[in-house]
Amino acid sequence: MKISKLTTLRKKTELPIKEDSKILYIGASHGVTVNLLSDLVPKGHIFAVEISPLTIQNLLFLADKKKNISPIIADANKPETYKDLITEVDLIYQDIAQKNQIEILFKNLQFLKKDGFIILMLKLKSISSTLPNEKIFQKAKDELSKKLKIVNIYVIETHKDHVAFILNQ
Repeated sequence: MKISKLTTLRKKTELPIKEDSKILYIGASHGVTVNLLSDLVPKGHIFAVEISPLTIQNLLFLADKKKNISPIIADANKPETYKDLITEVDLIYQDIAQKNQIEILFKNLQFLKKDGFIILMLKLKSISSTLPNEKIFQKAKDELSKKLKIVNIYVIETHKDHVAFILNQ
């Protein structure tokens, strides 16, 4: 199956995001998606991890307005550096452009509740700029399947090199 033809693998998935959900957002950047999620969880909390002090500035201003966001300047490759700053979460949302995106996710699974969900926005060309998308996708899918259950997969139509995996343990 070509990745460009992949749409939804399984039936429609509803994520259990409730108004009191706790979310670990890895790769928070300027906070655009964090802002949207904070509206969905007004009684919950978002721990927003971003490595770039420059990029996180907008997120800091946002967190000043919205009290359910905690910006954390840290390297997601080293969750031990921020483990004391967050609690167990219902959802991990990861949106980073790193070669080792899946390894970073696995390192951060320690924060996910037993029945929690993951949204992994996988950027294929960040993993390899030379391999075909189909090969990168299949390798990623196989690697994720070793530790997690794949609930659904979506190709982001506007970005053919981006795939959203919905996962749980």
